[in-house]
Amino acid sequence: MREIESSCRIDRGTVYKGLRARGVELRTRARGFRVHDCDDQAFESDSEARDYWIGMMMADGSVYMNRNSYAVELGLNEADAEHLYKFKSFLKAANPVRRGGTKHLFRRARIVVYSKGLFDSLARFGVTPRKSLTAKVKGLENSRHFWRGVVDGDGCIYVTKQYGLPTVSLVGSRHLLEQFLSFVRQFAPSCRVSVRPKGRVYSVQIGGRYGLAVIQTLYSDCVVSLSRKQVTADKILSAFEGRAWRVTGAGL
Repeated sequence: MREIESSCRIDRGTVYKGLRARGVELRTRARGFRVHDCDDQAFESDSEARDYWIGMMMADGSVYMNRNSYAVELGLNEADAEHLYKFKSFLKAANPVRRGGTKHLFRRARIVVYSKGLFDSLARFGVTPRKSLTAKVKGLENSRHFWRGVVDGDGCIYVTKQYGLPTVSLVGSRHLLEQFLSFVRQFAPSCRVSVRPKGRVYSVQIGGRYGLAVIQTLYSDCVVSLSRKQVTADKILSAFEGRAWRVTGAGL
């Protein structure tokens, strides 16, 4: 519109009315400020990858808006920068993965995508601005792929040094961790682990046969995961082969 205004020497209001009168579809203000393209509907199609990346966004992502744009950002330790390229591919985004940090901080890598469509889709599943202390998933409570994304972002999987027990630990909001335990009890109903305070957030730690059941449920037969945690999970499952619980139940 600015170019038409300049070349035709008419005011922008006249340009706007002329375009609308001729049925020209005008970009929204947010779309007009976008530099890189992406798939605005990436989170709308039901898939393992969709559930997983929503889990990652719930754990390590952030969404925010200002007057002109809606931003979806995912940041990880620079050592996991390769994982951001998987996210970029899922979104079909042209946005660059940027790296940075200082000598006083862990070096980070991040990707920021501007899209109201993505922003609105994530909000429908509970990924909203300033969610750290209040996060609560909507609609994906029983998706093992979603929970794998959450554990990849804010969790740890390991074998304890003292007793050699396979263990899963996770930090987050109280609501989210209670939802995680409800998911776990679908295939391990006798698990009596509880959510505990940890500073401003909460934590949960599941070990022994229950920890092994969680690792098997989340990391067996999956197509997307954080590479280093998948390697750890595979080693644990191999070391405890024959003792892992078989997952049952629809939707897991």
